Amino acid sequence: MEIQVYYPSGHSFTLWGKWIGLKKLKGLDIITIIVDRDCVLPGEQVIKGHSPIILDPRGVYLNKGKREILYNPRDQAASLETEWQDWLEEHPEWPRILEL
Repeated sequence: MEIQVYYPSGHSFTLWGKWIGLKKLKGLDIITIIVDRDCVLPGEQVIKGHSPIILDPRGVYLNKGKREILYNPRDQAASLETEWQDWLEEHPEWPRILEL
């Protein structure tokens, strides 16, 4: 699956892999994707293919082929940690500013 990632920082990038979604890891909210191939994330972080990757729960994740939103933090706000709920309250424009 081709997954388009949008971050509040303005970074946007594409990953190819299996969508796992929002999970808890040691009590922390994380977004997980298992990438199909090597890729480079913003900041030059290299991820090897067939590896799980942990991503920011504030991001918006889109199935590019189907133009379907896989995850929007506003839709999950009630189940997110207080830290992320507070961030969403402080940034009411996110992710409405995206033109998807």
